[in-house]
Amino acid sequence: MRELGFDISKEVRKYLTWLATKEDSRKKLQELGGLVKELPVSPRGTAEKSQRG
Repeated sequence: MRELGFDISKEVRKYLTWLATKEDSRKKLQELGGLVKELPVSPRGTAEKSQRG
């Protein structure tokens, strides 16, 4: 790889950073999904009423 001009250490660090970011995002999305499930359901017609003003 070095013969082709790649800095292996740099590429590995870049990949590991990407992997950690991806995993962090996955965990945060799971937490958010749990919070959304805990929200109360709005009564039927709420969205329509709010658009009409």
